[in-house]
Amino acid sequence: MKKLLCLLMALMMVLPFAACGDDNGEETKASEDSQSATQAAGESDAQVETTAPEESQEATIEETVLYDENNIKITALSLTYDDTYVNLNLRIENNTDTDLSFLAYDTTVNDFVVEGLMAEDVASGEQVDGRLFFRKKWLQDDGIDVIADIEARFSYYTDDYMVDGDTDMIEIKTSAAEGFDYSYDESGSVIYDQDGVKIVFQRLFVTDNTYDGDTEYYPIIFIKNESDEIIYVQDTEVRVNGIEVDATFGEFVYTGKRMISEVSLYEDNLAENGITEFESLEMAFEITRGSVLNSGENTELVEVELEQ
Repeated sequence: MKKLLCLLMALMMVLPFAACGDDNGEETKASEDSQSATQAAGESDAQVETTAPEESQEATIEETVLYDENNIKITALSLTYDDTYVNLNLRIENNTDTDLSFLAYDTTVNDFVVEGLMAEDVASGEQVDGRLFFRKKWLQDDGIDVIADIEARFSYYTDDYMVDGDTDMIEIKTSAAEGFDYSYDESGSVIYDQDGVKIVFQRLFVTDNTYDGDTEYYPIIFIKNESDEIIYVQDTEVRVNGIEVDATFGEFVYTGKRMISEVSLYEDNLAENGITEFESLEMAFEITRGSVLNSGENTELVEVELEQ
């Protein structure tokens, strides 16, 4: 099932190359990431704003062969930085007799699930220098100022989007890996902490919409999965000032990984309920372990602590 889910997610990334979709400011970061890599997945207002460090320590990598099987060779060449992206530069060699498209998925940086963007077409018998890239802002949102490691799986597809093959999870260590401190501030209102899964409300992100100036609210959620199965976490109930409101949240977190994401609330729905400020916030989630076909476990509705 996980394989099927990954394929569906990959297809969502590929199809926009043929027809670019419209941006929707109320969609979550996960849906934004599925847009074409050539559009660089337009940046959401919902992302947590943080201040970049005054001095950035830019880690490097040595040229390394990541995959060399089935007449496919993928080599990591370098790690470079520009104003917007961190780029893992790759050389992809296609020695098969079929034109192939290559994607990356299940990407993580420093054990945080962070969407990486990559879509490269390589003709039969050719090689292409491409990249797997990450938005610097998304990394900063997760508190990542120095990259110690990157993990990813790579899939390659035929012209009709049929999977021709994929790799196991591949880890790339950087020059900053040795002795790196992977700890993270997990403080906040704990909503759930059982059986290796922890869900924490960390803060309410408030911002003005750049288009109409309306105030938008995004509860920021930290999830850690130390269980031995992938988990899917989705919202089941969100109450503001005691009133149940519409919300959208759904994230996969791989085993041994962490994630920071936001719950999307909707301006029109808040306005309909007469909510102009947050006096209280209650949240509950469903956690599904392993296959999404499994029965999920519902957390209790918990009132979280809001900063005054």
